[in-house]
Amino acid sequence: MDEQTISARLERTSEGAVLNLSGCLTVWSAAEAKEALGRALGEADRVEVDLAGVEAADVTAIQLLCSAHRSAAERSKSVVLRNTGGAVRRLAEDAGLVPRAGCREGCLWAEEG
Repeated sequence: MDEQTISARLERTSEGAVLNLSGCLTVWSAAEAKEALGRALGEADRVEVDLAGVEAADVTAIQLLCSAHRSAAERSKSVVLRNTGGAVRRLAEDAGLVPRAGCREGCLWAEEG
């Protein structure tokens, strides 16, 4: 898989939207992923980001997802993650973001949507 490639597909649901990401969520694809997240938040109050198709990720993925979560909260919207197994989950674990007792309420990594 090309490290510069991310694919984003937005699906509307009765509860908001699901943004399906697949490919490599790295510094090379951050601009495309950021644009897709912005579009999704522009169209729905609740966005589930499905990461099942993400094959590779770097710290940029963590920064991007956390930033989208904060931006959504500031606008009384929400971003939740689902299917975080694989590349993104390993990265979050390595960064110490896996929820533990005492994790802040509302933390993006605390639970999946």
